[in-house]
Amino acid sequence: MLFKFYKENGPIKELVSSSLWSIVGTIISKVLLFVIWIIVARLLSPGQYGEFSIIKSTTLMFADFVGFSFSIAATKYIAQYSLCDKRRVEKLIGLFLISSIVIGFVAFIMVYLSANWICSNFFKAEYLFGYLQCSSIVMLVSILNNSQLGILRGFNCYKEIAKINTIQVLLSFPIYILGTYFWGIRGAVWAYVFYNVVICFLSHYEIRKYCKINYIIPTYKGFYKELHIIVSYVFPYFLSMLLTVCSQWYNESRVVSLGNAGFVQLGYYSAVNVIQTMIVSVAIMVCSPFVPIMAKYRQNGENISGVEKLNMLLPLYMSLFIAIPLMLFPEVISLFYGVSYANDDMYVITVIVISYTVLIIYKQALARSVAVYEMQWIYLLDSILLAISFVFGFYYLFYLGIKGLVFTFLFSYIFSTLVFTPIYIHKKMLLIGIFKSVFLWQILLCAIIAGCSYFVLENIYYRVVLFIVMLLFVLYCIKIELRKYGFFKN
Repeated sequence: MLFKFYKENGPIKELVSSSLWSIVGTIISKVLLFVIWIIVARLLSPGQYGEFSIIKSTTLMFADFVGFSFSIAATKYIAQYSLCDKRRVEKLIGLFLISSIVIGFVAFIMVYLSANWICSNFFKAEYLFGYLQCSSIVMLVSILNNSQLGILRGFNCYKEIAKINTIQVLLSFPIYILGTYFWGIRGAVWAYVFYNVVICFLSHYEIRKYCKINYIIPTYKGFYKELHIIVSYVFPYFLSMLLTVCSQWYNESRVVSLGNAGFVQLGYYSAVNVIQTMIVSVAIMVCSPFVPIMAKYRQNGENISGVEKLNMLLPLYMSLFIAIPLMLFPEVISLFYGVSYANDDMYVITVIVISYTVLIIYKQALARSVAVYEMQWIYLLDSILLAISFVFGFYYLFYLGIKGLVFTFLFSYIFSTLVFTPIYIHKKMLLIGIFKSVFLWQILLCAIIAGCSYFVLENIYYRVVLFIVMLLFVLYCIKIELRKYGFFKN
């Protein structure tokens, strides 16, 4: 029955085909990247890893909020016009590439020149300014590469993206390990720069190859006629990411202003953040085909309600199935990172960070729907509320250090979700039928119990029993859910 549904539903069929390549590329690249971060964290002390993390998050902060804006716009518009207006696609490629280069170069110069001021006033660690200057080039290449990957997604080149990500990690793996082993944080920073530069060249090569095969000639002539896309579509996303990421970075910089203890605390948080980033990245990569597919089929007037439901439910289920075991057994973190990270603070941070990771993935799914329905100004209001909650929440919880930071993030994401979910439903960007799924609420209940279990059940054996009970319950729920599709019928 599922196979028949797959064969008869064009959007679902294309989605499955595209997602398979995203899954392959994600599994290979993200697992290897996860191994890299674990080895780097073990080679550096928690304090050094905290220093490296604040350098990395500072440059990626600027790169991400600009790069995401260009990426999602490029994906939507290239997919929307790739089959019906080749000339416009050629101009759009020129628009996204030249705009990202210009903005990326401006961001690079600004951070390079202000590196000493940032390290002195925010990090209270002037000795880091050389590392920050070195890594500032990442902003230029990362913003450009986000546009390039967005263009490739718009062309449905997920096989090529999987190849790019795999080659990038394979080339960077020995450089990260050897650089960190012999030169410590300096080697890690240079490896981080190489990691971001190499993917930029790989993406550029794949775009040129695709355009040559399909007789597409990217042009910068007349690209300014499409600048309204930057103003009306990219700019709201830019502001949304700017507010969210900058407020998060500001709070992190307040933690490291505590001195060496702050860097150690940030090292703990960054170690957990690697796992969070991996979960979010897997969800984003697997679900990235949703935007071009929904945009293309909506442009053709076809029903996309099935894809819309999958856009929300698939990443939520994926994240919950990964998050529940981690929240039940946060001690597993020390198996990866070593005894330096085996303490109660680390375990509490792990439980809280993994808890709001599910909400981050929910908001990423909303961002894809917003992109298709072009309601980015509502998403901006959501981001404003989230950013205000970040800053004011941590103002009152600063005395708790890094624990106060992660609790602030958790409460802020919950508050923002409760306020704006009814608005998204009212604007028909979010199908209310999604929340009628009994299975979803059953899994959420398990997640809430798992999140509380570490604080209530100190004995790990009790949590093992709870995990077995949850596993049996979830398997039973899956069986009931599959009966709706004709399975397990007598």
